[in-house]
Amino acid sequence: MTVTTPAADVGLGAARAWWAVLAVVVALSVGTEFVLHLVDPADPSLGVVERVVRFFGYFTIQSNLLVLASVLPLVRDPLSDGRLWRVARLGR
Repeated sequence: MTVTTPAADVGLGAARAWWAVLAVVVALSVGTEFVLHLVDPADPSLGVVERVVRFFGYFTIQSNLLVLASVLPLVRDPLSDGRLWRVARLGR
């Protein structure tokens, strides 16, 4: 059984807030870039499907989605852990 103290609860709340802010920033950034990619394409002759495929083909977008996927469980539970998430977060 884990005993939590008010100080530990404050620390978890601050961690949860930090992860939530990071998740919102990443989600808004990727979402904004996606809309800009569709509305103002570099090559207007491409179709929508090809623009979407190319957008998700960028390594930067893929890595930002990986950051979002690894942060969302931390918003719910800042102490969440697991073998897969340690690899994604490069922790031990």
